[in-house]
Amino acid sequence: MSRVLGERAFIDGTQRDLFNQIGRIRSPFQNISQWPSLEQEFENSAKDLVSQNCIEDYIDAGVEFNSGIPTLRPDSLAAEDVIRKLEKTSGGFLLESADGVVAVRLLRSRKSQQRYGLGIKLEAIRDSVGTDSEECWWRLPANVRLGRRGEQLLWLIHAEVMRNRRSLISLPVSTVKEVVWGKKPPRDWRRDVVLLFRSLSELRIDVLNLNRRGWQPRLGATSNLVDYLEFSWELGDLASQCDSTCRKKGMPGKHHHIRVGIGHSFLGILEQCAKHTEMKERSYDFSMENRVRSQTEPAFPLFNAVIANTPGMRDSDRVVLQGIVAEATVKGGSLKLQTGNITPGIETPCPHLEDETRYISFNGNGKRPGFGYQLEGCNRTGWIYKTGILTETSVRNDAFRLLLRSVKRIAQDVGIIATGYSRRNNRWLSIEELLNLSRSKTGCDRLAELIVRIYASEQFRQRWQALLLADETGLSEMTAVDELNLRLSGSGLTHNQIARELQVSRPFVSSLLNGQREWPRDRFTQATSLLERLANRGELKSPR
Repeated sequence: MSRVLGERAFIDGTQRDLFNQIGRIRSPFQNISQWPSLEQEFENSAKDLVSQNCIEDYIDAGVEFNSGIPTLRPDSLAAEDVIRKLEKTSGGFLLESADGVVAVRLLRSRKSQQRYGLGIKLEAIRDSVGTDSEECWWRLPANVRLGRRGEQLLWLIHAEVMRNRRSLISLPVSTVKEVVWGKKPPRDWRRDVVLLFRSLSELRIDVLNLNRRGWQPRLGATSNLVDYLEFSWELGDLASQCDSTCRKKGMPGKHHHIRVGIGHSFLGILEQCAKHTEMKERSYDFSMENRVRSQTEPAFPLFNAVIANTPGMRDSDRVVLQGIVAEATVKGGSLKLQTGNITPGIETPCPHLEDETRYISFNGNGKRPGFGYQLEGCNRTGWIYKTGILTETSVRNDAFRLLLRSVKRIAQDVGIIATGYSRRNNRWLSIEELLNLSRSKTGCDRLAELIVRIYASEQFRQRWQALLLADETGLSEMTAVDELNLRLSGSGLTHNQIARELQVSRPFVSSLLNGQREWPRDRFTQATSLLERLANRGELKSPR
């Protein structure tokens, strides 16, 4: 149960928002032949201001002169107006950087004064086909494919980097296939995998802070999301050797890998935790200082990767579900399970939970683990902030309604239970009652007083465990553990016999088979070999 959601990690909240935005756009660089030059747009706007205003006014508006040519200061309101106009018209622009021309696609952020710049160096595309043809120079970036599958790969890479604390990782191809496509991959899935990873390796990112310090573009080579990429099957090997970062290391059989090195912009604020930054491969110490921790938020990156392409789920609901799951209550590194007749801090039993049934609690940690949150809360601690529903331009009551509608849809789709507790009336309210309150201003004021708690039912556990622990996921040490436990339990061997073969204690074996302890890799290999020997001698019973 502790592995149902994958490993828990802390992430840069800006990166979470960026990954979500990338998931919403499949072909970010279409029609770039029609994108204007940002420098030219600044010059045109500056010329208009100079021709229409006196010198004091156009200088105040942000005009400055570069070698006698009028242009705009990046931190001026006029420059902000140009960026906003380009966002609505072309959707992007061309930028002269230190190493060439970069096409920059503008993506929205949860912050009203912030945009993401998703860049691709055009010369790199032209050089990769060995031609100076302008037709290829403009057309090829349209082959960059992202969307939800691109977001899935970003979360998968993030999960493995955090798990290994290294910038260079090896992904088993079967992991990628199963996370991205589940049990029904397309016939040419490997070709699609190559296209997706190569698309990510072309991307550069930066944050545009409008009307503050201005945007000082950092879209050089250090802004790459992925700066190293290698496919083992292109090296001529039938299969490659696992290194220490591969999830399948120590498991039976050989397999191919995708070797990925993240760029300095991939982790956001967490890149400050890097060691040996002058080397190609960096290691990380995530025992963060307070200045770093304050800019992070909890997440389950592997879970985010799996749900990023859930059929039929709206983009907004997917982001809300990520925010809910991030608040999973944990104890000792494992999910804390709660029975329905026990509600932390509240004596009145919740009628929406079944007695003696165990639930996963998505109600936070910190000083009051499992207590849940108000919808708004104090100091941006409520559900509307944690789920990303409330942006800087949103109205609180509208955010309440949007969140509750989204939660109701998610509850119907994946089996979560949301309920609110009123201290005033000492009663629990269902999601339908919460929605009814959200329809009026008075009702929203009452909603703001409630403690809202969210739980996962057995339906939720079974659905996501099936996805995250599915056969041949490449998270196969989890899959193989399930199979190994089943085979050992049905082998006819007693726990004492297994303990003697593995040279461990009987209680240790019992805790392994009951799922209370994770299998060490060496013991896992020993147990697998034991079953193979018994099978070869015909002494292995078939599990019932």
